Amino acid sequence: MVLIESKRAAITSSKIFINASHNFYISQEQVQTLGDKEFLSASYRRFFRMKQFVSKRQMVKDSYATYLRYKFKIEDYELKRKKVLPDCHSSATDFRTAVRNSLQFMIRAFSFGDEYTAEMVTDSYKCKKILKNLLTVDYHRNRLINRSSKMYAYYRRDFKFLSDDRNYGLRQYEENLMRLNESLGTRL
Repeated sequence: MVLIESKRAAITSSKIFINASHNFYISQEQVQTLGDKEFLSASYRRFFRMKQFVSKRQMVKDSYATYLRYKFKIEDYELKRKKVLPDCHSSATDFRTAVRNSLQFMIRAFSFGDEYTAEMVTDSYKCKKILKNLLTVDYHRNRLINRSSKMYAYYRRDFKFLSDDRNYGLRQYEENLMRLNESLGTRL
């Protein structure tokens, strides 16, 4: 059982309990037995169910939904990885395992319990901060994309900003995110 802090709690005024069920977790059996399309669909649904815990603000929830749509439907992760980390070889983590680890990362970001040790609370807090930074950068990138239709290919499809000198900060962010993904075995 996972304890999640939320204003939209069903049990108390500030907390909601979620059973470790198929609604939020992906079992190792599902990772191995589902076909690619079914696995992506099941994963997407589970990530999307976490939307209610991201924030109380609708703008942040919408940003999270946009982020998920992009990650699951559009992003070419391997192309982006090759452009960000050209010296590294292919990822050591399998795609399915990385998606499962990413979901566990998200659940950890929203989890909190009275029985948590100080280390677990710190871990949860760090996950939440990483998620907040991901959504903030993605929100600002989407604002740039919405200003001009040419920016979509620049930031999302071709990743030209990774070789451009004007976007050094964003390029460093993507490199750090890619290295974080490599170390955690995720695909954030």
